[in-house]
Amino acid sequence: MSLTKIQSARRIAIWEAHGRRCIYCNQLILFNDLEIDHIIPEHLSKTPNRLAIVLKNYGLQNDFDLNSIENLLPVHHICNSRKTGLLFKKATALYYLEIAAAKSKQAANEEQAVFRRSRRDRVLASIQVALEAGELSRADVTAIVNKIASGTDAIETIHELQFSNRIVKGLLSQSDVDKLLDEPILPRKYGLDELKMQRGFNDEAEYRSVYTCREWAIAINDGFFAASGFGIKEEAFFKRVYSVIKALSIARVADRSYISRPYCGIDDLNLLPVTLLPQYGDASPSEDELSKMDKEGVTIADLVEKHEVVIEQKNRHYLSLVYRGMGKVYWEFLRADLNGDGIEDILLNTYEYATQGTLGYGDVMLITRIAADSKFEILSDSYFRP
Repeated sequence: MSLTKIQSARRIAIWEAHGRRCIYCNQLILFNDLEIDHIIPEHLSKTPNRLAIVLKNYGLQNDFDLNSIENLLPVHHICNSRKTGLLFKKATALYYLEIAAAKSKQAANEEQAVFRRSRRDRVLASIQVALEAGELSRADVTAIVNKIASGTDAIETIHELQFSNRIVKGLLSQSDVDKLLDEPILPRKYGLDELKMQRGFNDEAEYRSVYTCREWAIAINDGFFAASGFGIKEEAFFKRVYSVIKALSIARVADRSYISRPYCGIDDLNLLPVTLLPQYGDASPSEDELSKMDKEGVTIADLVEKHEVVIEQKNRHYLSLVYRGMGKVYWEFLRADLNGDGIEDILLNTYEYATQGTLGYGDVMLITRIAADSKFEILSDSYFRP
């Protein structure tokens, strides 16, 4: 049995790339009888020394990824059961590795096609609802379907973006950027009527009221800041929407991902560095202390086990925790290549607060994984700020 769950998109891609045939008996495989076999057995990852010897003897690189497409083949359940965890002799293993390598590009393309089909299906379901409700015309539908079908101009937002008169969630594109920048966030039913910004103090103070992300960004660049404690909290909505809009303007479909296949995110506490924790409470460690812990390999999961971090709530796209008197909430908003390096990243919005006080503020964070065996790391988020 595989130690790592192979996602359905990859299973389908490998199956299609090899003509839906079992590599061991050359007979067609029904999907419900499909299994994916590791040519170099995955269980060797449990014995790194033995794995290193095998890779060296077989002429493979030290960083050969056992879960890469180049090591995976489609097989019948019965054929896989006969093989179990057998390590092929060198000549046999290299023969099958050559077959997998020859189909790897096709399999990778098939995998991306599966993701695009899945995304398009979700879009079409949403469009059908909007069409029946009279929120879209037939012409609107045609334009949207053509855009989404290309697979290059749409990014899915996972959580809601709250505006004054509506909620936005789902697939957005670069063509939505200008409209969203000018759409009012305030007044909202349970928010302020306006966000009052201040520049200077006392008699020399100047004030400006903002309602949209564009107005807020201009005010920030002009040296204004939220004029009250409640305004600082309300400003979290502006930061959230602004970061997503900016992400839309630069987002690209990633060439590689270490967060989607297999899927991982902010609920995988063993992959979360301690540098993600709150840092501004009186009892919180300094940035240097957290960096030292991170270099020592400490993760948030380790601190949870020691009862130093309390997890209040978590799911695939949401995490709430408390650490040394400070609470922090993390929302995953979208996934894409957001810094141009070809690797898929995650845009997070956060809200940090004192558990025994009134302090509270929102922020933006960009994280990624650069390898299948690495933790998440924090990237520069400067582009997502005014």
